Amino acid sequence: MSVAGGLHDGVTPAAARRVALDKSMTLGEIMVPFLKLSNNMHAEALAKTLGAVKAGEGTWSAGIDVIDEFLRGAGTDPSTRRIVDGSGLSRGDQISAQAVSNVLLKARRPAGSRCCTTLCRSSAIRTGSSAARSTTG
Repeated sequence: MSVAGGLHDGVTPAAARRVALDKSMTLGEIMVPFLKLSNNMHAEALAKTLGAVKAGEGTWSAGIDVIDEFLRGAGTDPSTRRIVDGSGLSRGDQISAQAVSNVLLKARRPAGSRCCTTLCRSSAIRTGSSAARSTTG
């Protein structure tokens, strides 16, 4: 295939035909290997994707805002947590044991049952491979 001309914004012609398609796994399909292998690069990409989908901006800052909104909805006290990246590897990331408990309880509810099932199947929780740092409280 050869491409002529430069890039520009425009409207796709009605007669255009697709020449390639690439589909990624769904979030549900990604969760088990993501949690089992504790893939930090996927976590960073997921944070940015949350920002892109929910806030229209695929940045860490937008993704962290979405994560903070979720944590507030799970009943966590903002003074007991600090999220600075998607993977949780930064020394600046902190979350209390109570906040983690609130999130797991929310995931256990019917609306979050798929998430809970995924977490339970993951060896991340059973083997303690998560490297979460927590504050007191």
